[in-house]
Amino acid sequence: KQKTQMSNNDNESVIKYKNIYLGGNKTPGSIGVLRINAAGFLWKTQSGKKLTVHSTDIRNAIWIRLGAQLCQLTLTLNNESTVKFGGFTTNDYIRIAEILKEKFEKELPEKELSTIGWNWGKPKIENKTLTFEVNSKEDFSLPLTDVSQVNSQMNKGEVRIDFHQDDTSVSEQSLVEIRFYIPNAAEIENMDAVKSTPIAENADIFKSLLIENGEIFSNTGNSIITLPQLQLLVPRGRYDFEMYPTLLKLEGKNSFKVMYTSISRLTTIPLPSER
Repeated sequence: KQKTQMSNNDNESVIKYKNIYLGGNKTPGSIGVLRINAAGFLWKTQSGKKLTVHSTDIRNAIWIRLGAQLCQLTLTLNNESTVKFGGFTTNDYIRIAEILKEKFEKELPEKELSTIGWNWGKPKIENKTLTFEVNSKEDFSLPLTDVSQVNSQMNKGEVRIDFHQDDTSVSEQSLVEIRFYIPNAAEIENMDAVKSTPIAENADIFKSLLIENGEIFSNTGNSIITLPQLQLLVPRGRYDFEMYPTLLKLEGKNSFKVMYTSISRLTTIPLPSER
């Protein structure tokens, strides 16, 4: 279908917000200006990094208060992905709600987060997002599109989620992984808060649901070529190299996925024996 192009020629039709960051990333390279008009949202940084959300792609919107004054606008798109714009204040809510109503015919409900501080609760997967709920309120959420791989350790009842790393970020710190402990059946009987959690049966089921709903590996299709049992130094061991149109998948003792877009350089180093 035809996409409506965003235009900034008519200044009266464009609402502009400065110091808006994308996806919870407050680093200088991820802070930009957000422009809103009838065609949608256009977010752009000083370095030229930008993101466009067309009005026809927006399914719904949610307003979340993150602190005393700090607020976030979350857009859910028709493809089930989410876009988060942070850096708003509580005073911006009325104007943003009016814009969404007038230009996009969307309501802007407010969502209350859990602040109880518990580190256990109910996981929920919806719209390609893993939401961790405590007492039916969202504690935090993780976009599954940011996940690079999922591994489980059944003997420990753990599921480890690894995230894609942004090589262009100026921040020296970033979230690399997060681990969930999945209680076994005997433990669940003694934990009222997780009795109703259908995906907390064991670590392997939780892992499978994350992969399935996040399409972490399921959307790769058939591999272009497979190179079996190649010896690696890091990670150490033998792995099958499965090459797909957009990524390289390593299968061995563990599974790894390398996006081609994250590769900056390839170097060939001869062995001392010249083999």
